[in-house]
Amino acid sequence: MVVHINIQISQDVAYKLHQRSSISDRELAEIFNIERDFNLIIKPLHPGAKDPRLIRHFIVEVSDKATAELVVASLLQSKYVEAAYIKPPVEPAK
Repeated sequence: MVVHINIQISQDVAYKLHQRSSISDRELAEIFNIERDFNLIIKPLHPGAKDPRLIRHFIVEVSDKATAELVVASLLQSKYVEAAYIKPPVEPAK
């Protein structure tokens, strides 16, 4: 089962994350460390977006809910992460 986590990053850091700036970038180090610790890649929800409202949104996929909860808790420790939550599963249309 794949669990999706939605993430909202501060605007300045979001631009850098879209470009995957240098891993030595102090602002991105927190986020890159979380990626490394959990062996995942945070991806833009709207790749190629120019709208500042859209560029701040990212998504990551993890294999189970327990890991997802740990990732969310870690993300929320970063001062650059404004929101992180497990996306509820989509219910089929009736």
